[in-house]
Amino acid sequence: MFENKKSILELAVLLLGIALLVFTFYIAYSVFTNPGTLEGFAELVPEIDPIEFGPEGEELEIGNVVEPILEMLSYVVAAILLWVMGSIGGRITKYGVSMYKN
Repeated sequence: MFENKKSILELAVLLLGIALLVFTFYIAYSVFTNPGTLEGFAELVPEIDPIEFGPEGEELEIGNVVEPILEMLSYVVAAILLWVMGSIGGRITKYGVSMYKN
């Protein structure tokens, strides 16, 4: 009786890992076929107001320089999240395979 429950648990962990990997690769595929899906990450970048300085109250347009860098970093964050999802899915799958072998 106990062996049957253990076998079901091993198979469930293996299938969970495989499902996470399939989901991760599906998201990566959808991003490569439709790059517009990453615009949601770019919307998270805050708008930077001009900074006033000097006795005349001149404005420094630092937002024009920093905003493209922050937007690019938002895409890097999306790539890192995909990498983490794939890594975790791979580790769960590896753990499920080692459980199933023993």
